[in-house]
Amino acid sequence: IVAPNIEPAPSEGSLDDKVEEIIAGAKAAAVPVVYALSRSRLGKALGKSMRMSAAVVHNVDGTHETYKEILELGAKLRESFAERKKEERIAALRSGAA
Repeated sequence: IVAPNIEPAPSEGSLDDKVEEIIAGAKAAAVPVVYALSRSRLGKALGKSMRMSAAVVHNVDGTHETYKEILELGAKLRESFAERKKEERIAALRSGAA
């Protein structure tokens, strides 16, 4: 689970670089990545009083149905986001051509 509001940092080896490495490794290993919650809300959801950029679920035993629902919802939302971005690009191209 990755917070989508991680701020990019100009220095090499920064937090956003590390999170990108984790995401790339997860995708290479066919491990699902879900973007959810803000850094503050992710921390609160885990009972921490600090902002968190990512969390890992090691075992879904006993929560498999919920896990499956989360993955399905994540896929639907990614699809919706991609469609919205596509529509924005088309609208920008049309307005530039006018």
